[in-house]
Amino acid sequence: MKQGWRAPGLARQLPIPIPPAPNETTASYLGRLATVNHLAIDELKIHLGMNPTLLELRMRPPNLGRLVVITGYSRDQLTRALPELTSRHRDSTHLANWARPACPRCIRRHTGGRVIRYYPSYVHACPKHRIWLSDKHSHRHRLLDISAVPEVLAAHTTHRRLARRHQPQPAQYAFRTARRLFEDNDFWNSFADTTAFAGISNRLDILNPGETRVLIDDPSFLAAIYPNAVDTAALLASPHWRRIASRKETVTRFLIELGTRVSGQRRTYWPRRNRDPIANWIEGLSREHIDWKRIELPSRRIPRPL
Repeated sequence: MKQGWRAPGLARQLPIPIPPAPNETTASYLGRLATVNHLAIDELKIHLGMNPTLLELRMRPPNLGRLVVITGYSRDQLTRALPELTSRHRDSTHLANWARPACPRCIRRHTGGRVIRYYPSYVHACPKHRIWLSDKHSHRHRLLDISAVPEVLAAHTTHRRLARRHQPQPAQYAFRTARRLFEDNDFWNSFADTTAFAGISNRLDILNPGETRVLIDDPSFLAAIYPNAVDTAALLASPHWRRIASRKETVTRFLIELGTRVSGQRRTYWPRRNRDPIANWIEGLSREHIDWKRIELPSRRIPRPL
């Protein structure tokens, strides 16, 4: 029988017991705690009674008790700051959250390295310091100055209001669908010549000057499409338009409105394949497969693209 892992001796307070940042991940906090005390992370794990050979960083009650001792912060202080120590980050209202690098100016007093923390799902920028916060699609954790693109900051305010009006999860589902649409190659090929897309190009020129190609996970691209994605998300989150989109008899009205909304001019959006983000969203509402070849637009409207 394999013997369980045991902590060596009594826990003692570290020389520099730094506080956790608000909503910081446990891994981020332990990493900073180890750095300022000149410890390897495995040494700190052993001190906390955690098996350093395990990749999973799971803080059990005995480990939390030792963390209280070595930091000098109470259990309540730690659990309020570190959501992974409780079930809070797994609650239904927080399921859309993901950990992201914190605004460096907001957490300037927190030493020991970069802070990774949880933000509400509708927060994509720091309006106070005008910094775009990279999200889980970006692997470079680049922090982008958006002070020269005020429409991105305006969209941030709209996004927050959208989440309050429709609740965070429905608003996030609508936003995620909208952003997938603006990341879709077929969508770009169909709408790249429209008024709304000219605004995206202008923002890219400001945020990433001199670049002719930008990856879809680049922070500058995500920030450039953000105002358009939020505007589209407002349509997708609307109970009125959700009802219209969910019925075969009225879905074409929604597609006309969507095309007008995303292009900035009179143009119809039409799903092109089964993996189309909007097709999947509509079928999720109607809960049935839709054969788009059998649904025709009204003859007085713009013809369906081939």
